[in-house]
Amino acid sequence: QLLILDGHSSHVNLRFGEFCDLHNIICFCLPAHSTHILQPLDVGLFGVLQKYYGKAIENYHITTNIGIKHRNFLPFYKQAQLRTYTVANIQIAFRKTGIVPFLPRMVLSQQARSAHSLSSTSSQHSFPLDKTLYTKCQLCQQTNRALNFVKTATAGEICNLILHFSHTVEYGLTTTDIATTEMQRLRVEFKIAKDIKKDRRILSRARVITSAEAMEAMREADAKKQKLPCKPTSTPKTTTPRGKESLTPLPEHFP
Repeated sequence: QLLILDGHSSHVNLRFGEFCDLHNIICFCLPAHSTHILQPLDVGLFGVLQKYYGKAIENYHITTNIGIKHRNFLPFYKQAQLRTYTVANIQIAFRKTGIVPFLPRMVLSQQARSAHSLSSTSSQHSFPLDKTLYTKCQLCQQTNRALNFVKTATAGEICNLILHFSHTVEYGLTTTDIATTEMQRLRVEFKIAKDIKKDRRILSRARVITSAEAMEAMREADAKKQKLPCKPTSTPKTTTPRGKESLTPLPEHFP
């Protein structure tokens, strides 16, 4: 077995070496802080794994509107892992890092080109690009500086500026999409919880009424009727020949 790791002194000691020798592990120590250019996993596999995993999560969000948590992420990661760790991808990763076949000039030439491009870019008059813009104030300031910069900028510098602003817009749209998806998920969960609560409330009102409870309720209703005050009787009215109403005279012996 081959173990490729960062060659920090904390990783390599006598106990670690004895463990590798006992378990027939070939330890290949890279220079410190160089895994991003020499580690096959970092160079050729982790990026592909991230792409496939993100695609699986995105498809799941679109079809279900349910978030991914620690309980249900493993099947999606397993699916992305199977698509990533193929023989072809592993061979490409080892080839890009110059390990198999052993071609150290491949990595060294890439570093030389990167250093040359970095020095040439820094020597030119460049626009002071900020990091990702998070507020409207930062966006307005950057826009005003960019408008003045494009008057004397080259085509390449303008392209870099456009890409920078495109990244800012992409970040904002992605944040909006995430917030919209999360809001839809919360609405679905709230509706489900509300329906469950409503069903429980209906079930909690159902009970069996015994005959004794029915008789008691009838007696209470009769008692309430007896306690109601009697309405005063109205004085009978008669109609005069002209169609007008008049009170009927009381008898003389009426007290």
